[in-house]
Amino acid sequence: SLIKFENTYAGSGPIKAGVKNLVPHFHTNNSVIPFGFDDKKWHPGTGRKESLVLTVGLASQIHKAKLKGMDLLVEAAKQIPDAEFLIIGAEGEGEEFLAARKPGNVTLMGRVANDELVKFYQKAKVYVQLSLSEGLPNVLCEAMLCGCVPVGSNVNGIPTAIGEAGFIVYERKVESAVEALKKALAAEDELGKKARERMQQHFSLELREKRLVEAIKKLV
Repeated sequence: SLIKFENTYAGSGPIKAGVKNLVPHFHTNNSVIPFGFDDKKWHPGTGRKESLVLTVGLASQIHKAKLKGMDLLVEAAKQIPDAEFLIIGAEGEGEEFLAARKPGNVTLMGRVANDELVKFYQKAKVYVQLSLSEGLPNVLCEAMLCGCVPVGSNVNGIPTAIGEAGFIVYERKVESAVEALKKALAAEDELGKKARERMQQHFSLELREKRLVEAIKKLV
């Protein structure tokens, strides 16, 4: 997303981002080395997944809650009453904004220490990232390693992370989010396993190290 991307998710016309869109005649050689994630730290555990949809993001202000798509998730939750929804990271104005709009099946929680997040990932069947703008979200990748079925907006690095292992929301509309979330909740457990395997294959610490070493060797 730092090199070249057009964001069409918000619905107000494509928003061009990245150095190739913003700098005329950019011809410098470049390559992208994605972040790597520890599959030993982030793992599915031994318990059964619950009918729980999880999202994580710091949202202490209203605009941050909207930026992370939490307002859209709250509206979608109203149409899926049989599932539970957990929003971690909502505080202050952001929490008040969401609390005034949420149905009874949505729980709001403040910040959680990074090392504590794994137990929430392990419980949730679905992890959702409906952001208006993102890079490659760490929380999405961590959740996928923990076997969550991913649902995400068609924004920057989100679809790159999800690939064929989950569901993409192409328009910022409640009905689009609801459709994707219902599919994820109904998905077989194998899809959660596929999400973990995708992270291990394409976003491992070992692969990142290998790519960094190769890039450095080309410079010396």
